[in-house]
Amino acid sequence: MACPSCFAPVFRDTKHCPRCGVRTAREELGPWMDWNCPRCNGRFAPVRVGDVELLECGDCGGAWMHPGPFERVCAEREAQAAVLARPLAESRAPAREAEKIRYLPCPECDKHMNRVNFARYSGVIMDVCKEHGTFFDRDELRRIVTFIREGGLEKSRERQRERLVEEQQRLRRMQMEIAQERRSAQPQYVRVGNDGALGELLADMFGLGF
Repeated sequence: MACPSCFAPVFRDTKHCPRCGVRTAREELGPWMDWNCPRCNGRFAPVRVGDVELLECGDCGGAWMHPGPFERVCAEREAQAAVLARPLAESRAPAREAEKIRYLPCPECDKHMNRVNFARYSGVIMDVCKEHGTFFDRDELRRIVTFIREGGLEKSRERQRERLVEEQQRLRRMQMEIAQERRSAQPQYVRVGNDGALGELLADMFGLGF
């Protein structure tokens, strides 16, 4: 296998890349957890991938991460390298057919989690409990890391900036249209003087003396 950080050759059981020192090994940390996987109801096992700790489902290969470790994966290249080097467990859960959108329960508080498109444009829909963490289906964490490494976060920020500029321009156009409508709705007054033809006409019609 190759180191996902520097692409140097690495033996599968090697814990660190001999060239760049990135930790690549997957280490099981302890017994199975009492929490169940929200996707398939399998059991979670705590593991360390590089220096990042997470919970893995032994049945479907899903993963549960607390906010801190996930933020590290998003920000640190070494943590991303470890995720890419993480061997995906073979799923023992039955193959899922196309299903309707389902809101999964948080494995810690049992409340329904929100479905969030990572960085709005990645196409990876995560299941997020704001208080406790994020659940990833079998290959979603790897897809997120690939998205980040291909410049996806920068592209997403640029698209959001463009969207903000477009929204500001739309609001300015609306304000100008509203101001124009208000000006059009104001009554137009005509000054009538005794030296004007209109004044003479009105005087003749209504017997007004100017």
